Amino acid sequence: MVQTHYRAPSSFRLRKPLRALKLDYARITGEIQAVTLLLRRRKAIDAWAGMQDGFTILVAEDSPDDAKLLEFAIRRAGLQNPVRFVADGYEAIEYLQGNGKFEDRREYPFPKVIISDLKMPRLNGLELLDWLHQHPECKVLPTVLMSGSGLEKDIEKAYQLGANSYFQKPSTLEELTSLMRLLTDYWARSEPPPEMRNCP
Repeated sequence: MVQTHYRAPSSFRLRKPLRALKLDYARITGEIQAVTLLLRRRKAIDAWAGMQDGFTILVAEDSPDDAKLLEFAIRRAGLQNPVRFVADGYEAIEYLQGNGKFEDRREYPFPKVIISDLKMPRLNGLELLDWLHQHPECKVLPTVLMSGSGLEKDIEKAYQLGANSYFQKPSTLEELTSLMRLLTDYWARSEPPPEMRNCP
């Protein structure tokens, strides 16, 4: 009886112990998952930012320091689209109506999302929501209210007046950046309202 001995070609031999191969597989799988997550986040950011149509965010915030911090968090979250700031609810209405300096829509594009502080001079966040609620053409604008106040009456009133979301202002930059990313993911999955130029 002839015995044959098969010797596997070198290309088929295991060059590493099985444990090492498992570790390599786990590392590669982890890297693939990380890249996939990054691509999904990038897609969500691009979708929400609406780079193709100049997606503008209008922020009503009376504190210059809070305004700068919010803009920094927005950029840190990966959003590069236009952000326009106004000092209170009254100025936000002027912006939406295209009055005065806000008439130039090349410099002050009509927003698709409003982020508003609660406590502001002249016209606060709740009063801005009330104004939007009374104008059917404009109340469709997604509006997010942010405040240091977590009072139940403020939260309830905000939602009664049509706020899409109410958040307490985060205490750290990391938390604020995470909140901006959360909003990114949320609005990326939402259909935007019809195009508008001004509120009547």
